Amino acid sequence: NISPIDLAAMREAISGSLSVLTGGTVFWSNSESGSDGIIEFAVDDAVDNCRPFSATVSDLRGIRRYRSEACPQSGGSWDFAEITPEDGVLL
Repeated sequence: NISPIDLAAMREAISGSLSVLTGGTVFWSNSESGSDGIIEFAVDDAVDNCRPFSATVSDLRGIRRYRSEACPQSGGSWDFAEITPEDGVLL
């Protein structure tokens, strides 16, 4: 699973990024945990205002890939739908 502090760092990274809306890559890092990665949004693939993405998490366990959707919240922030490992098996 992705740690809650890494999820918070990922949310913060996309909150000010136009890549969520236009497609592209957002880099994220968490100095507290030492984790980092990328979040890749598809170009204009919105479903009910949510934006599908794939993400990597690089930490002490290695590099893992996930899929989810970022959904807009009030106040301009974004939250994630259920995040699943790319192989489809929940950890």
